[in-house]
Amino acid sequence: GVPFIVAAGVGGALAYYPTYLQSPPAGAPSPADYARTWLTWDQWRSGAAAVVELAGFQNLNRLDVSTGGAAERVAGMMVSGNFDAVVGLTPALGRGINAGDNRPGAPLVAEISYGFWRSQMGGDADVLGRTIEINGLPATVVGVEARAFTGLEAGYSAAVMVPVGAVTGPLGQRVLPHPPSLTDANSWWLETIGRLRSGATVSAAQAALRLSFDQ
Repeated sequence: GVPFIVAAGVGGALAYYPTYLQSPPAGAPSPADYARTWLTWDQWRSGAAAVVELAGFQNLNRLDVSTGGAAERVAGMMVSGNFDAVVGLTPALGRGINAGDNRPGAPLVAEISYGFWRSQMGGDADVLGRTIEINGLPATVVGVEARAFTGLEAGYSAAVMVPVGAVTGPLGQRVLPHPPSLTDANSWWLETIGRLRSGATVSAAQAALRLSFDQ
């Protein structure tokens, strides 16, 4: 299936954006109707799993990354553990961010972009397992992203991807002026992208998501 932007918020659906549309279609639910906690988002994702697989992400533009020398300010992303699978990406090396990386208290890891790997790390074939610093915090490189992928928005190039769960730890405090909560229904920040299951339609996914919220 084709990936499409589904939602924006703490992890709940605010509106549907098929095929990267920049504005919601007529009749889309308002943000006030769909703010939910992280737990509810997880339940919502599971409830619609038969027709759509959902992943969460948020752009970050305040990452200071050091590979051994002076830190460089780069743009990045926080992503959920299934992000690569939903977007349809196969890392050039290693793996993407996974569910274990998003557990509370999990060690900080990073998946770097192909361009960053080549320009800042010399295309080192032994990059996996190396430690870089992100805003002064050590992070282990677990993968190099697919060469063609730089981000989900035109003009925004993500050099480093870290787990969404890192928002609750020291990294969140350092890179976000007001770190969002994963459990506050009024803290709208996480965007969601979905991939339709084989044979499913956008309308079927929308119906399943609404039904999941109503339960």
